[in-house]
Amino acid sequence: MSQTGKEQIERNPGDRKSATSDGQPANDPLAPCLEEACSNSLFRKCWQNECDLVFKPFAAAILLLSRIELLAPERRQALYHALSTVGRRALLSEFAGRQVSAATVRLLAKTGWPQFCLADWQAFIGVNSDVVLGRALARVDRIDPILVHQVEQVPGPMRAPGLLQVLNRLAVPSGFWQRLKTALKDATTNRRTEIIAAADRVQTIADFWDAYFLCVSDPARPFPLAEVVGPHVKLLQPLSTAAEMQAEGLKMQNCLSKLIGHATAGRSIYFKTKGEVQATAELLRTTEGWKSGRILGPRNHPLEDLSKKQMQQELDRLVPHIATAGGSADLARANAVVERLRAWARETFQPTEIEQLAASLRNIRGRSHSETDGAYVIFIAEGGGFVQFMSNVAGDEYLCEILSHKYQPAFGDTLDATAVETIEGAGFRWPLGKENFIRWFRVTGAEDCVGLAELALGILAKVCCHRLGQPIEQKVHIPSNSMSSK
Repeated sequence: MSQTGKEQIERNPGDRKSATSDGQPANDPLAPCLEEACSNSLFRKCWQNECDLVFKPFAAAILLLSRIELLAPERRQALYHALSTVGRRALLSEFAGRQVSAATVRLLAKTGWPQFCLADWQAFIGVNSDVVLGRALARVDRIDPILVHQVEQVPGPMRAPGLLQVLNRLAVPSGFWQRLKTALKDATTNRRTEIIAAADRVQTIADFWDAYFLCVSDPARPFPLAEVVGPHVKLLQPLSTAAEMQAEGLKMQNCLSKLIGHATAGRSIYFKTKGEVQATAELLRTTEGWKSGRILGPRNHPLEDLSKKQMQQELDRLVPHIATAGGSADLARANAVVERLRAWARETFQPTEIEQLAASLRNIRGRSHSETDGAYVIFIAEGGGFVQFMSNVAGDEYLCEILSHKYQPAFGDTLDATAVETIEGAGFRWPLGKENFIRWFRVTGAEDCVGLAELALGILAKVCCHRLGQPIEQKVHIPSNSMSSK
């Protein structure tokens, strides 16, 4: 998604101003001007008055808005005197070039003013010219430049204090905001209420993204292919939504919730039984076309042969109805992102680093006993974030998991826009409950393991802050008595 110049600045905090130990901006031209201003006894007295929380941000704003560094010495001295004697609202209105409200002047006390540059003050005054936005800012404890440049993009019903407070340290690109507005506009009344309630609960960066994906990813939206087969089933009932798959997975005590990405991408269709026999069945899209997959009872236990045969026959009857169904555009876009991430990793990391990870991925291939007793490898970055791969029993698919905030809340603070764009863009599903970010990948040969190694390094760098030359810890688990790798 595109980013504005402002957002690019916020992604590089080193470009922004630092502050000295006494809170004064450390950058030129403001620091020398403040030193000069304090030679005026009236200004110095106001500046040193710790009970007046408005004066310092007021003075900093005026000095920047006036382009103080361009003024002649006598005009600078006159301005320092005016800062201490002229009404603040009048002076701020003069240099802002528009009428400023008394409420705007009061809000100066909440600003993280040492971080503000000229463009930030101009945006602050512009935002506060809107009464509704000004009231929203008045409800937060602190106002930093990142928030100032975003607050007008936040949908009105979602401008809760906690959410706005988070936006002091999270720059969200404009494309995200547009997507959020569209989803909120199209939401049903009940869903809109649910989304607004989620926004009210936001206290952390992870909370913000949870509310965002609740809004843009409707768990009640039917999978297209489940709707195709629905009219043709007798013994089985397609699981048509993410919510249905999650609920059935809990009921059957199996891993259906981890397979939602397959159904969303149009790679699989999952079913539950209509009669007394409880079972989960699947249809799979393979390179040879659609085929029936596993048919298992609760906790993935085998079924009686007769029941299994009847369900198998029904799955076979359904294949012609979906044989001509098209591929998933979402999956194609996600795969394109994965290829770009792999290419970036090849350019960034050494071939030996890639091969170290690929060797472990090849080692686990086809060595899982079951989905609950799998062969897996975990690649752990120095900061603790990780990417994990588990082979399926056949060795033709790997489940990839990225550490999520659902397991380690502190990891949520690393979820900036780049990390989220990487996770979502590459087709990983945002966790509905306590789980990691997950996606399945096909593995047809040893070369695919090299591609997954490149992907792992790309994710570790973009999401887990891994850098070239830093160590990657590997943890490999292979169930006992496993067959040799394929």
